[in-house]
Amino acid sequence: MASRTAPAFRLARAIASGAALSALATGGIAARQQPDDLDRLLSTAADYVERFDTAFANVVAEERYVQTLGNSRGLPTRRRELVSDFLMVKLSSGDGWLPFRDVYSVDGQRVRDHDQRLVRLLSVPDPLALFQAQAIVAQSASYNIGVSRTMNLPILALQILRGANHARFEFSGVKAEPVEETPVFRIDYREHAHPTIITGPGGRDMPMSGQVWLQADGVVMRTELWIDDPASIRAVMTTRYRHDSEFGVAIPVEMREEYLERGGRKTSGLATYGRFRQFGVETSDAMGGLKR
Repeated sequence: MASRTAPAFRLARAIASGAALSALATGGIAARQQPDDLDRLLSTAADYVERFDTAFANVVAEERYVQTLGNSRGLPTRRRELVSDFLMVKLSSGDGWLPFRDVYSVDGQRVRDHDQRLVRLLSVPDPLALFQAQAIVAQSASYNIGVSRTMNLPILALQILRGANHARFEFSGVKAEPVEETPVFRIDYREHAHPTIITGPGGRDMPMSGQVWLQADGVVMRTELWIDDPASIRAVMTTRYRHDSEFGVAIPVEMREEYLERGGRKTSGLATYGRFRQFGVETSDAMGGLKR
């Protein structure tokens, strides 16, 4: 498996390179033809994700994240609990959006003062802010146990629904399936573009597949993302969303992940999200201030 400095799962041309997730190139890939109802739902979902970006911009949440490591016999061998600031920020007018995690507590012990340093860093118009933020993200990833990864982000699967990325995927089926008594439609997807959004050791393609559950108006209620690499690992990550009247969109409230290595070792994680609040630039001192 990859070392801490070479994660098993990385976001290609995203946090590692500084390019925005939404700016991934489609490279002239021909769009697959889809049934009319699927086309309409995907178009509606793409419009919704744009609204989500606007509503969820510059929002910081408290993330409580429990990770467990098990051996090939299924017995737990290690447990870790992280508390972090989690946020998505717009880097500049043309760069799109990036999610960040900044760990401040590990197994009940503070690893830094909870001074919302990432919020402050990204609220200051500094060209070096992105590079400093990348260092924070790498440091936070070093606290993970089990599989090394930087892809464990609750809103990662929204990339699939962005209009610019539709050509990267093959979509199939529109099946009605209620989620927590809410009427929604399930769409299956499979990534076929190169390079893939997520890469493995040595930059190897790690194509995604899975499902998304959408309301008729495009609101995302659940996502499931699978990676099955015959050479190393099988992974699944599921995120649940819930309507929030303040933000006017469905916000992520839970992320579950599981990584099963070919040798039998299993890494599991459960992250929950709360205390959502916005931040912005205070004109008096050009520092980020939280808006409760």
